[in-house]
Amino acid sequence: MKKIIVITSFIMLWSAISIAQTITIKGKVSDNAGNGLPGASVVLKGTTIGTTTNANGNYQLSVQDATNAILVFSFIGLEPVEASVKDKSEINVTLMESAIGIGEVVVTALGISREAKSLGYSRQSVKVSSMLESHDANLRNI
Repeated sequence: MKKIIVITSFIMLWSAISIAQTITIKGKVSDNAGNGLPGASVVLKGTTIGTTTNANGNYQLSVQDATNAILVFSFIGLEPVEASVKDKSEINVTLMESAIGIGEVVVTALGISREAKSLGYSRQSVKVSSMLESHDANLRNI
């Protein structure tokens, strides 16, 4: 009787472990020129599980249930790409340039973007021309 209980417990434990297997997915995120993208975001769709790519564009992510898992790859200025995991252990992705342009963006305290003209309160801005100006290191110029 003891043997049957031990064997049944072992089978139940083994089946629970095999159901909750973790799969490690790795790969490379690159741009349309084939260069690796450092700091690209790799997120499991619908969750907060994710990682970023290293300096060469390589990533590694552990996923619990890979049967219906979808990874979302994104980078600023490039179109996001979704890839199904299924039984893959390596997924390489190429991100293409986005068609939208970036103009003047104003970020308020609440994270709301608006045009600078529509704000009813003071704002700060930095002009490129003022950043490029340089002066001699002289006390009279201060």
